[in-house]
Amino acid sequence: MSGDMKDLNGVETKEESISSFYLDAQETKLMESKWKRRFLYTQYRCDAIFVLGPMGAGKTTVINDEFKTHSVFRNYAYVDTDEIMGMLKGFESNKVEEYYPVARNIAIHLTDWILEQKISFVAEGTCVKYLELIDYMNRLKSVGYHVRVKRLPRVPLDTVLERAKRRKNRLIPDHVVESILEGSNLGIEKLYQSNKIESLFEDMDEQERNEERSSALAVVHREAFCVRELWSALTQRRALKDILQGKISSDIKANEGKCLEMKKSVKACEDAVRKKNQRLLLLQKAKNKTPVDPRNINEASVKFEKARCEAERSCEDVKIGMKHFEEQKREDWYHILSDFLLAEMRFHAKALQGYTAAFRCLPLLSEGGGADRPRGNPRGNPRGNSRKSSCGTKERKVAFPSSDDDTKLPVSQINLRRRSDSSDSKLSLRDLD
Repeated sequence: MSGDMKDLNGVETKEESISSFYLDAQETKLMESKWKRRFLYTQYRCDAIFVLGPMGAGKTTVINDEFKTHSVFRNYAYVDTDEIMGMLKGFESNKVEEYYPVARNIAIHLTDWILEQKISFVAEGTCVKYLELIDYMNRLKSVGYHVRVKRLPRVPLDTVLERAKRRKNRLIPDHVVESILEGSNLGIEKLYQSNKIESLFEDMDEQERNEERSSALAVVHREAFCVRELWSALTQRRALKDILQGKISSDIKANEGKCLEMKKSVKACEDAVRKKNQRLLLLQKAKNKTPVDPRNINEASVKFEKARCEAERSCEDVKIGMKHFEEQKREDWYHILSDFLLAEMRFHAKALQGYTAAFRCLPLLSEGGGADRPRGNPRGNPRGNSRKSSCGTKERKVAFPSSDDDTKLPVSQINLRRRSDSSDSKLSLRDLD
């Protein structure tokens, strides 16, 4: 595995040239142990992320800005050969040629150990040797790794040359930089062509675009759901209006007609009593009139008796009618109020259900992307977490880069039932649906 990783990360020196005459074996092992302790207790397993692009494309910047600051990816294994070299005892900027092979040898050993532990990592590479990288990805997948690629955009040669000259630890000739740029662009294209056939990896930028489209569709669906619920409430309100204006209003008007009839009966009774009193006064006047006129008295007496009988009959009719009217009035108003309350409660129950569902959509409509989500995984949830069984441990994510070369509200479901014992009411639940 060491030899393969050496090629993958573009080690140009021969095996025998990796000398440690500047450092003894014990100090080298201490350096390896120090790096291993960084990743020893990570819970993230079986996720491999490759940041690919030519030299000077900004791979280290992307890793530092997007992955090392991420709540999950910052825990991924990330072995930086340049950082190891800078930590070696006695290193100076003018001794890169001597110290880099030693640091690279340490990085290779660390890489082997990381893969043995199946620790999640982020690796960077130029993809010049794309065939080795394809083989490496296949081997990663065979042991349970989920492989993803972060492809950096192409950079003009002038920009790459300028950035290469600003490198602190290693200075590379311009013709080598140009060769790496051409090989990297070609290698990445070949890698993506192979991915279409073999499904080697998942493109993080494509994943981001798919998730953004899915997120946009989800927002549209939520907006449509809110509109549908509000429209349903409006429709129910109109149905309630129709019920109130139809059934309830007609019942109230019918009751009003009964009240008018009763009022007429009472008025007729009052007129009959008033007429009886008038006839009584006329009779008394006839009796008190002098000289006494028996004929007038008899006539007034007959009229009085007739008026009295009519008044008594009218009063009795009103008494009986009033009793029946009061009973009917209570029954009518019971049904009217029952129908009214049933319609109102049914409407408000359904409206509350719709309003609650729409209200629950409001946070979803206003939610934004996480601030610490790097491009390529806007959800911030590493895909590796779903593959616990393949690695045997809980999966999370870390970063390990190599070198520059190759890497219905129930609303209690109110069942409103009419409490009336009468079967006279014509309003049913179907009227409210």
